Amino acid sequence: MSFDQPGDEHPPVDGTPRVELARPAKRTDARIVLVTGGANGIGAAVVRLFGANGDTVVIADRDGAAAAELAGFPDGKHLAKSVDVAVETEVVALFEELQARHGRIDVLVNSAAVADTFVPRDNCRTRSNRSKMSISPARARRSRRCAPAA
Repeated sequence: MSFDQPGDEHPPVDGTPRVELARPAKRTDARIVLVTGGANGIGAAVVRLFGANGDTVVIADRDGAAAAELAGFPDGKHLAKSVDVAVETEVVALFEELQARHGRIDVLVNSAAVADTFVPRDNCRTRSNRSKMSISPARARRSRRCAPAA
């Protein structure tokens, strides 16, 4: 399965490059996929999708127990790591371990986020809620820690 592929509900538009209308070839080789924030929510759905396609998935999440539970599906070949991507030493250690174990990472999905609860921006009355909703330069740097290591 692939994202952003044409479906029957939207017919091709004249002048659309043929390569955009073609579906990707089926993969025959398994990839090593790292999903940060992969224990719950959207990250867990991404983990299941890659796992169903036969890829080996590394689930890195602060919730190590949920990551370990998810890593057991369906054949148990996946790896769960308790990692906080806001802590640089943990990220570096993760990538060093993956390099030693697999020698490569084929796909990196950054799904880790700070979202304790959903609060519409208009309803943010407390300083704590406003800080969770804002994107500070420090938060942006933390969210990009994994990409350079990959």
